[in-house]
Amino acid sequence: MNLNYYIILGILFFIILFAIFILFKYRKLWKISKSRKKFYKKHIKLISSDANSYKEQILDFDKLYHSLLKDLWYTWTFWDILKKNPKEIKDIDKIWKLHKTRNKLAHDFEDIDDNILRKKAEDYKKEINKLI
Repeated sequence: MNLNYYIILGILFFIILFAIFILFKYRKLWKISKSRKKFYKKHIKLISSDANSYKEQILDFDKLYHSLLKDLWYTWTFWDILKKNPKEIKDIDKIWKLHKTRNKLAHDFEDIDDNILRKKAEDYKKEINKLI
């Protein structure tokens, strides 16, 4: 084949790659479908109304929040997503603190006061509703 053919093919490849990069870099916020919104609202009610402890609620809200971020096309771990500072999350510091609380509950034997856990569970619920 001719050398010009490979040059043109290479240029086209880089143009397509650049277009994909620009699309994701400057994209509008992804939207969540109505059916997924119903799904999340249903699960928020289930988690909140369940006889679960506040610890379990926080763990479940964290999973739900991560699932919500995946629906917004963030495919990494929760920690990696938060490091990228997604446009959809308005108060990233609050989400970091909530996720760190979840990590303490999941990995440490540290006792945390029920009033604090109740507040954190309510905060998670509010943040999920904001994202929906």
